[in-house]
Amino acid sequence: MTTIEHQDGEAVLSASTLVLQHDTWATTPARKNASPLVIRLTDIERLEQQLSRTGERSVRVVVRGHRPGAVGPSEDPYLLHFTPVRHSHASEVAAFVTALAAAVDAGRAPGRPGCLVEVADIRGPVPADTSPASEPPAAAGPGGPQTGSGAGTGYRFNPPPNWPPTPPGWVPPTGWHPEPAWGPAPGGWPFWVPEGPPPIQHGLTTYSAAPSMGPRPPGPVAGAASPPVAPPRQAATVSGHVDTDIGVFGARAKAKDLAARVNGLTDENTQLREHLHRLGALEAADLEECVRQLRSDIAASEADHARQRDRLEADLRETAARERAALEADRNRLGAETAALEARLSGLRTDVVVTEDLLALQEAGVYSYSHPLDDSVAYKAALADVKDRTRAMNRKDGGAVQATTAFTMNGSLSEGRKTVGEFSKLLLRAYNNEADNLVRGMKPYKLATARDRLDKTRTTVEQLGRSMDIRISHAYHRLRLHELELTADHLNKVAEEKEREREEKARLREERQAQAELDRERARLDKERNHYENALAALRAKGDEDGAQRLQEQIEEVASAMEDVEQRAANVRAGYVYVVSNLGSFGGQVVKVGMTRRLDPMDRVRELSDASVPFNFDVHALHFSNDAVGVEAEMHRRLADKRVNRVNHRREFFHTTPAEVRDLLAGVAGDLLQYEEVPEAVEYRQGLSEAGDTDPAVRREVAVAGAS
Repeated sequence: MTTIEHQDGEAVLSASTLVLQHDTWATTPARKNASPLVIRLTDIERLEQQLSRTGERSVRVVVRGHRPGAVGPSEDPYLLHFTPVRHSHASEVAAFVTALAAAVDAGRAPGRPGCLVEVADIRGPVPADTSPASEPPAAAGPGGPQTGSGAGTGYRFNPPPNWPPTPPGWVPPTGWHPEPAWGPAPGGWPFWVPEGPPPIQHGLTTYSAAPSMGPRPPGPVAGAASPPVAPPRQAATVSGHVDTDIGVFGARAKAKDLAARVNGLTDENTQLREHLHRLGALEAADLEECVRQLRSDIAASEADHARQRDRLEADLRETAARERAALEADRNRLGAETAALEARLSGLRTDVVVTEDLLALQEAGVYSYSHPLDDSVAYKAALADVKDRTRAMNRKDGGAVQATTAFTMNGSLSEGRKTVGEFSKLLLRAYNNEADNLVRGMKPYKLATARDRLDKTRTTVEQLGRSMDIRISHAYHRLRLHELELTADHLNKVAEEKEREREEKARLREERQAQAELDRERARLDKERNHYENALAALRAKGDEDGAQRLQEQIEEVASAMEDVEQRAANVRAGYVYVVSNLGSFGGQVVKVGMTRRLDPMDRVRELSDASVPFNFDVHALHFSNDAVGVEAEMHRRLADKRVNRVNHRREFFHTTPAEVRDLLAGVAGDLLQYEEVPEAVEYRQGLSEAGDTDPAVRREVAVAGAS
């Protein structure tokens, strides 16, 4: 749909019709009643246009089947008359006519010539179709009438004077039509005249031909010359005299043509005189009034344009303010949503960290019991009770599996129930197999994974049994999850009891070794005391008082040592607190803090340096205390957050440095008589030195070890 608007009216073109809406075009009631006018595009032959010297423009729509000669120009609805009131209006009218012609050309059948034609007088009636016949009239001859190219007919094609001249011997091909820009031929013009030299024309009016608006006519028939070509547009010229050389043939047509030319020139002369008289009759005051009116119109237009511009600017400012407010509201809303999402993300990250920490602790053995019980025997009894309940629910109608009771098989309800029962047993067996496998492979740190797998197994059973509404009951599923939790708790409790048993055995072994050392020391001192007493009796018998005095002092020293041994044996809390490290095995950031009741604490250090570690332990401090157990416990408490093994507290290794342990031990035990902060690590350093001769990386490690 195309709409071409003008202040005098509008034209609306669709795919097949042209609708003309008359406003000021309709100057009479008859034409007003004809508005709007609907015309089919296929019926439009051409648009005839006349432009006067004063800028007035008239356009006639030539429609097939309508002859405007029946009514006057003022009552013809197909005649559009435009009267410009200012110079800009004339350009608007020209643009409207050009757009209308282009739209009509686009809507008509392809291949047709342009529809816009300029004519000299549009007020007269449209002449009849003056297209020439493609064949000459029949001529008498020896063989009868002849047609076609004209050979042997005795006739030649005679173009009208306002058409381009034709080459000699040219014959219009079949279906050929002249271009509309050439204009119509004069009424009664003979297109075929007897052969002979064409009349010489002198001083006739030469009309211009509009350029072709469409494709050329089809080419001439075989043997014929090319069709006439329109000469370039040029102004109509009239010679100063009339051609009086009239041949024998075509005298009447020549006279009619001359009369038509004279009439056209006379009308044009009359119109020019009328315009000249109208312009000359205007006085200076009228001209000034016209100028003033034009200036007033221009000022009014400029003021209206300024008002429209101000209104548009105000609308734009208001729209921009609304959009800014909306954007600010959106920004605030998005900011609030972002803050809420960030807070939620922070909470989720915290939950993830806690979950990951719990998982890491469970994998390391730090276990949180789901159902705390006293010992493994209690867990074993609870597991036995769960297994009994599981077996009871697996019996027929025990409630382990649920299914529909309205399923039919081949129209039989009993067959459907039988099928549902068999399929329910199959799915329940699959579920139980998965649960049993999870129980058998249970590890305390795998409890969460086992729960997820059993939940997914239940979901799979529901999906497979959806057609029969088969599903594992919630009570049975919860019972199997309870079994998994009790199994994990039982396994962890058993592991703890075994660890406590190992620790107790180690403690008893340590006490036995300490007691054996005390017994050996007591026996040695007792033997030494007996030896000194026998020697003292012999010296006194000899009267050697000086020797007897020296032996008496030694006996007193042995007695004092015996008292210490007895005191050590009676006080189980007395002993040595030792601080050792192993640079080659654990690095310089791991220290062991322990206690021994051995008489020689280095025996305990040598036991630690057995074949289980590649290098011997280095001693940083050996501190004797009557409450060595308390000192050790306080040191472990202060270093609790630095434990290497957070599960087994008998593993007394800590992520710290010897300097930090020295400060802690001084705060707990008091003054330290001796403390070696730098470990010797003789074997480790010697090995690095030997390997560093060929390996630069080892040389760097030697430098680091030497600095530590």
